[in-house]
Amino acid sequence: MYMAYGWPQVIPLESGGLIPSSSTSQDNIVYLNVLNRLLLVVSRSHIELWSSSQHRVRLGKYKRSEESVRKEGENIRAVWSPDTKLIAVITSSFYLQIFKVHFTEKKIQIGGKHPSGLFLATISLLLNEEVPFTGNNLTLSNIICDTRHMLVGLSDGSLYNISWKGEFCGSVDINIGMDNGNASNAPSHSLENGLPSNGTQGVSMPNHYLQKKPAIIHMEFSLTLRLLFLVLSDGRLLLCSVSKRGLKQAEFIKVEKYLGSGDAVCASVASEQQILAVGTKRGVVELYDLSDAASLIRSVSLYDWGYSADDTGAVSCIAWTPDNSAFAVGWKLRGLTVWSVSGCRLMSTIRQIGLTSVSSPVKPKQDQKYEPMIGGTSRMHWDEYGYRLYAVEGRSSERIIAFPFGKCCLNRGVSGTTHVRQVIYGEDRLLIVQSEDTDELKILHLNLPVMFLTNSAFVLCFF
Repeated sequence: MYMAYGWPQVIPLESGGLIPSSSTSQDNIVYLNVLNRLLLVVSRSHIELWSSSQHRVRLGKYKRSEESVRKEGENIRAVWSPDTKLIAVITSSFYLQIFKVHFTEKKIQIGGKHPSGLFLATISLLLNEEVPFTGNNLTLSNIICDTRHMLVGLSDGSLYNISWKGEFCGSVDINIGMDNGNASNAPSHSLENGLPSNGTQGVSMPNHYLQKKPAIIHMEFSLTLRLLFLVLSDGRLLLCSVSKRGLKQAEFIKVEKYLGSGDAVCASVASEQQILAVGTKRGVVELYDLSDAASLIRSVSLYDWGYSADDTGAVSCIAWTPDNSAFAVGWKLRGLTVWSVSGCRLMSTIRQIGLTSVSSPVKPKQDQKYEPMIGGTSRMHWDEYGYRLYAVEGRSSERIIAFPFGKCCLNRGVSGTTHVRQVIYGEDRLLIVQSEDTDELKILHLNLPVMFLTNSAFVLCFF
């Protein structure tokens, strides 16, 4: 079980002075990821690499020149190689830029203060080539990757394959007209979970192939499950199987079925639990059991708190905890919330108004200015142990907000037999929760000594 505590930490970012004025209405941070205790942030004009351990330090950065941004366009998509050594960026003028990350032998000083000009990592440009897309007016989905190749979804309904060596392997057409993995041209009203298709024509209709293919707007990939999930601009979600050789053989990607209620906008997979979380335009998140024919488990939303999609907007992003026991949900217009897999709401930046409210509550402006993520949530990512949730507020380019979390075991107290006191493990502390006769809870913070925090073997064993 996860529990939020304390105040969120603000991580300041480099000012994006080179961002064109035309981008003010878009998300200025285009990529956020945490790997090997490193936090990577890619904005429209520069790249920053941070330490994501207890001591958050900017390790290195790469800032593009004004001439480069003018000639090749601003950064719009990015992906990080699994070994953290390479960063791939695609610009608005469809240039592929691959950067190499190199770490120096200098180490972070525990308890000391680093000079502002000192960097422990260098980010250098290895490759800068124009991507030979067939069209000029294409829009791109996010980029997914494995150790050798990366894929990007295009607005013409195809996938484009690129190797980490900078080789352009060409586009791959996906048969998005297939229904439930049946190539016998079954009508599309026979959807998974018995959901209606709202009159969508079946693939058996000849006119279907004359229509323009929907764009691929989001992709989610699980190398462990060998599954690829494609979210289309018409709201459909495709479940695809992938070759044993991964994304290198993109031509063997096969559509098996499509899921959801027809208004999907994003998705995130928990590979260990084999659960797919699907975000919708209605602000609802649907959970599907991939081990049971992708059957619908449950749906979660803020409807019971009196909030509708008019208040929060559509779901913008979903992030699973490392142990897949909980997931965070961010909305386009306002706020984020963390739920357990069982549907228990663990944390929310949006204030609870009432459990029986039917209409959307009225929110005074003076209360909103103290609410985190009031401008919506564009990106999120947990750290490797689930102690921090990093989030980016919509259209923000100046900071990352880190929410601290603690983890506890519901079946065991301090002594293993009593539930009077509950131990919650934090990133740098223990929290002892004690119940009083007045039905109030008291939390005692016990900070761990620095010698324990610097011994990663002890921390991993203890937690």
